[in-house]
Amino acid sequence: MRVIVALSLFVIALSLASAEIEFNVTSENLQAGETLFAKISGVGNNSKLLDSSVSFLEGRKKVFFEYDSILVNDSHYIYAYTTREGNFTLKIENFLYDDNGVIASKDFSEDFEVKNVVLNETNVTGTKILSIRPGFLTMGEELTLENKGSLDLNVEVGGNKTLIKSGGKTSLKSLNGEENYFLGIKTYKDFDVLVVKIRDLENFTNFSVPAYNLRPVVSYFIRKVNSNVRENISFEFENTGTKPLEIYNVSSDIEYLDFESSLEIGPKSKEVIGGEIFADGRGILNGSVTFEYVSDGKRGSLVVPAELYVLEKGENKSNLREELTKTCSEIEGTLCEKGLICNGEQVITSEKKYCCLAKCVEVKGSEKKSSNVWIYGVLIIVVLGIVGYLMYKKQKGVGKKAEDKFDSATKSYTGN
Repeated sequence: MRVIVALSLFVIALSLASAEIEFNVTSENLQAGETLFAKISGVGNNSKLLDSSVSFLEGRKKVFFEYDSILVNDSHYIYAYTTREGNFTLKIENFLYDDNGVIASKDFSEDFEVKNVVLNETNVTGTKILSIRPGFLTMGEELTLENKGSLDLNVEVGGNKTLIKSGGKTSLKSLNGEENYFLGIKTYKDFDVLVVKIRDLENFTNFSVPAYNLRPVVSYFIRKVNSNVRENISFEFENTGTKPLEIYNVSSDIEYLDFESSLEIGPKSKEVIGGEIFADGRGILNGSVTFEYVSDGKRGSLVVPAELYVLEKGENKSNLREELTKTCSEIEGTLCEKGLICNGEQVITSEKKYCCLAKCVEVKGSEKKSSNVWIYGVLIIVVLGIVGYLMYKKQKGVGKKAEDKFDSATKSYTGN
């Protein structure tokens, strides 16, 4: 009986201990363009959320959402800007914290759906989507509210009401105060934005985190490329360690990128890994490039966010920024089905797919090609038949002449 009681108390104590750290994601009714908020609480100030620990997945494939995190008191706050509809997972691996002087790690995972809601208001149909940037801010910092929906928004902040037209935006400064607070934003739904007096440093003083030896010279890759032109691109890296390092695999969720398979970097030196891009449309491609490497028998990976502007010759990238947050249906386009092609202009939308702004038509080139092949085949057979017939006639004529000559020679020999 005492054993059972002891085991019960142990289980209860274990569950209470594990319940101290909580991971919450605010993602109900999340729409493309809105901000995702998450929180890891109950970990204390002596904890660390590594940049490499945070990832977003669509199924098994990594996808890119711009995000940031902040440590306030004993909680880590995370926000991310959603750009398109779909089912995703926010995954945090190897979150480090101090568990009574011992290094401990924990993994978190939470699924969330991004889906736009079409509303019917007084015979008007459309969407209401408020974009909030940044997802948290320091006192006195400017906050930008942008209406990414098709309907106008009535917004109330701190008792002040304003109307933001569709496609419009407004900015406001957060108020100073003695304590951290949440700024309430009331519109089609309520938002709470964290405002801090000063941004805390992530202390992590009781134990050290092993440093990654691979460093990108540019931490965020932005590039303008021409449509329908194969262009070379490159990433420069530095090996900060004392041992040689080898990048053995490069992958990206941007399908138009292709990189060299490997690169060796000597100790305390820099090298460039090359690649190329070819995109046959126009639009904004947002994603990341993952570099997997090994050094001194230890493996690691580095994810570099990438933003590519695919433009027509002479076009400016500023007029494409809005397309990053719009789907094909939102710009009144069509995703052509298999066997159909676009007979006009097409753009790359937030779905990372070609969106046809004209009409999707049947591919007739292959049918024409196959019919031509059939005709050519028949002609070849006819020609071969004629040639064969002529050769047969010729051979028959030659045989008859030879037979006549033989008969003539025989008659001469017999004297008949």
